[in-house]
Amino acid sequence: MLNADTGRIKNSLICAKSFACLLAFSCFFLFFNLGGRTIENNDYPHFAEIGREILETGDWVIMHSGGDIYVDKPPLHTILIALSYKLFGVNAFAARFPSALFGLLVVLATFFFSMRMCDRESMKTGFSAAMLLLSSYGFFILTRRFRNDIVYSTFFSLTLFLFYEGYAAKSSRRKALCYSTGWLSMGLAALVKGPAALLPIGIMLAFLLVQRGWRQARMKLFFLSGMTFVATVLPYLVALVAHKDFDTFIYLLQHKTIMRRHAGMLYYIPVFFAKFFPGSLLAVIAAPFVWKNRSELRSDPRKLFLLLWIGMYLFLIHCIPAKVFRYLLPAFAPLAILTAWGADQTLSRIYDVIVTWWKIPASVLCLGFPFVIWLKAGFSLAPLMVSCAGLVMLGVAASSMKNGTAFMCALCVCSLLFVDLLQTARNERVSDVQRLYTMLHERNIKPDEVLIYKTTGRLGHLLAFYYNRLLKPEINDNLQVQARVKAVVTDADNTHEVIDVFGAAAESSELKNHKGSEGGADHVVLFYTAPPHAQQE
Repeated sequence: MLNADTGRIKNSLICAKSFACLLAFSCFFLFFNLGGRTIENNDYPHFAEIGREILETGDWVIMHSGGDIYVDKPPLHTILIALSYKLFGVNAFAARFPSALFGLLVVLATFFFSMRMCDRESMKTGFSAAMLLLSSYGFFILTRRFRNDIVYSTFFSLTLFLFYEGYAAKSSRRKALCYSTGWLSMGLAALVKGPAALLPIGIMLAFLLVQRGWRQARMKLFFLSGMTFVATVLPYLVALVAHKDFDTFIYLLQHKTIMRRHAGMLYYIPVFFAKFFPGSLLAVIAAPFVWKNRSELRSDPRKLFLLLWIGMYLFLIHCIPAKVFRYLLPAFAPLAILTAWGADQTLSRIYDVIVTWWKIPASVLCLGFPFVIWLKAGFSLAPLMVSCAGLVMLGVAASSMKNGTAFMCALCVCSLLFVDLLQTARNERVSDVQRLYTMLHERNIKPDEVLIYKTTGRLGHLLAFYYNRLLKPEINDNLQVQARVKAVVTDADNTHEVIDVFGAAAESSELKNHKGSEGGADHVVLFYTAPPHAQQE
């Protein structure tokens, strides 16, 4: 009895240590330099602007982009961005904060789900799986962008994790709690991405069919707890129907083509290897072990559930004509768990060598990258901070935990964060709209004194974000003189049209597009020291 108690205490301490390390490392690598890149630098800025317009319009039901009704996505993700603005102000960090926060949540959920496997090495597998998910290229870059994919995939994964925990639970109370929380997560996923949130139901039913687990699942309790889903989604639907612009919203939704990116059946094969790296490489290496131990997969309901999740979801997205790499994301958590389980067993001898000589690759990475960044962008403390954190993380994974998978993943996530710092160094060259805003702000030109005429891209939306206020609607035809206008922004080819209507400008300035001539026309700003009609008189 004493030995059993001592073993449980030891395991609890190891689990607490693993969790503390994972939490500290994940928080640092997900949130460090989160606001370093401007909204134009390799991101999707219209999500940031939609969240900002919630605060300006006060409309939390129907979203707006550039003052126009936005119907592409349900509102929850942009509502989270708006709430983040209330906490941190309107800036790039606040706009990216929800993605990073939900990235942290799914990493921790992956850790705890893996820890509940019956293997002797379940704690090691849990840490490896969480690190593998954190370091995968597609996951990491989306946690530092404005898109809704990380939030959706987190709710998607939590729905299935909680379903299985409810299925495996012994007591009715625990089953009801897990099922209800899972349905809640599915409802929140629906408020992020619409009907796609219902996909986990097919995976759940397929698992119960293969496992013949209808009785263990307590299906009556499962479906009754589904009222939580209704209670989550219904208030939004009621508010939407009661909204004064509901008819306009429905009309726009019916005439909207939301997804145009179609690709062939094999699209995801090369994309998977790039976006799930380094997990994709480890998955290939671990595949023979997983196949060899397929009887264990069939006999272990938890592993079987993960395998069905991966197989059914990947098959489904392969069959859908609209394809984009972000659709792979909901499969990353189960892939990370099974890959970590197989890789830890397959590469144990190679990992012994890695953890013995870990200081060599760690030193090359954590000393080499900072010098490259300093040579390209000048000295700053950020690369040094990443180096210090990286060395600690690599040392813990190799020396303390003897975990080769976690060490390799730590090398990758450190590299990704260094690359993010390099991208941050490009801000001045990339952010042409931010330079435009600075130019206008230095001249004390207010939002209602700016006129935008026939420009390429989302210039008006971006400029509204920097001003934290909507501008006048962009004019694409019938240009007329307007009072109070002190600056007219247009593309280079349209300058003569502005001069014909407004007259000669007191000053003009060109704004070069960072992509050069291939990236679209350069912008030209025409400044007027007095109202244009007064100049013409």
